[in-house]
Amino acid sequence: MSLLLRQFLGFILLVATVGLATCQSIIKAEPVADVEAVFPVTVTK
Repeated sequence: MSLLLRQFLGFILLVATVGLATCQSIIKAEPVADVEAVFPVTVTK
């Protein structure tokens, strides 16, 4: 494999890894929706 191709593939892998980590951190940072809106709870006495 030529040196240029190996460097190019390494760069693509680096960009993909950083992009994936960024997306995961953005998803984790989003506030979670109201639990009651997602799981309505009926309280019986």
